[in-house]
Amino acid sequence: MKYYHYFEYPNWQKHRDMLISYREEKGFAQEAWTGVNLDQFKTDLPELILELKEQGIELLQIIFIAFRQTNLDSMDPNDPSSVYIHIDSKDDYEHLEKGVAPTTFAPEYVLNIPLMNCDQSETLHYELIDPTLPGSNHAWGGGCVDYKNIKEVSRFTLDRPAILKVDVPHAVHNPTPNPRIVASMRITSSCPAIQRLTNDV
Repeated sequence: MKYYHYFEYPNWQKHRDMLISYREEKGFAQEAWTGVNLDQFKTDLPELILELKEQGIELLQIIFIAFRQTNLDSMDPNDPSSVYIHIDSKDDYEHLEKGVAPTTFAPEYVLNIPLMNCDQSETLHYELIDPTLPGSNHAWGGGCVDYKNIKEVSRFTLDRPAILKVDVPHAVHNPTPNPRIVASMRITSSCPAIQRLTNDV
């Protein structure tokens, strides 16, 4: 299975700078996880939306994420320094009601654009050893999976944009003390931009 592919395009560094400015101007910079109202985002940054569409990207949701420092040697989900191995999913009823930008669909793919401190971090993908075991299922918005029931199958450095699967177990390892900041854009599975990825699945 192909879990990711790099997706460089001519304007991505300009988009990176626009997204960094937008995150700071909107006051999102202090948050670890910020779901953005998509309609407002499209109104605020129409040029970016148009240029993404020209690259075959249709947005469903955008999230700014600041990943903390982690210790890859720890596989204890109760350890705050452990990587968070999870599967992206639809929000449950409670979070759909409370969320500013709730996830109303089951995410499959994201376009991740590195913003700050990404060159030394890694994105890891895992497979479930036994999908039938209790604890293999995930809960709202990014449920944790059983760390004893997974094996690592892929990893890469997000030093440029990448499209990746998020409906399988995955995690981020940031070995540095500085937050690793990413614009994570959930996209439709029919996007022309993911054809290379799905052809290899």
